[in-house]
Amino acid sequence: MSGTIIFTSSRATPATTSMRHGVKTYPPLSARNSPDNFEHTWQNGDQPLESCLPMNLVIEVDQSVKIEDTRRDSILAFSDHLSGAIRVPARVKRECLQVLRGKGHRGRANIIQIFAIALFVLLRQHLSRIDRIVVDSEYPGHEADIKAAFMRLVYKSGAAFDADRLTFHAIGKKSRAHFVAYGVHLDRIQADRVLTLDDIIRWV
Repeated sequence: MSGTIIFTSSRATPATTSMRHGVKTYPPLSARNSPDNFEHTWQNGDQPLESCLPMNLVIEVDQSVKIEDTRRDSILAFSDHLSGAIRVPARVKRECLQVLRGKGHRGRANIIQIFAIALFVLLRQHLSRIDRIVVDSEYPGHEADIKAAFMRLVYKSGAAFDADRLTFHAIGKKSRAHFVAYGVHLDRIQADRVLTLDDIIRWV
């Protein structure tokens, strides 16, 4: 098989390119086809070194359990050459909604705001390497609001990222971001971070 050789902590893997959402993408170093395999890869330290990563990542983002489900934890995960995930506990979501209502915010806007903040926290430290973000279409009809809220946080943080590089598409269950999110949901993968109330409210 032809392709670029990308080195992981334990072996070299041939990586062939493919087209997705009109952009040439590369399979992630920890690409597998089940949450169990992602767990095995992460536990063995098989995430790529920063120096091995390309500068222009095209990543996909998936959510497991929507923000409005306040009985269960929500997971947001991304994947490309590098994968990551955060957990938003059900208790924290309930507390956030209570705080937002106390500030006079009502309705669907609260859910959109929490989702946008969680998305920003998930990706913030990687923005300088990301060329394009493809978010699963979790909230049709509200994507312009999510993008606006996300970009306000980018500007507030002092980071640099163009709004036209954030897009929304149905990424499907074959996406590696889905495998990561679902693996964390099943507790087969450990989230990189568990958000607290302060982690979210500080960005409101």
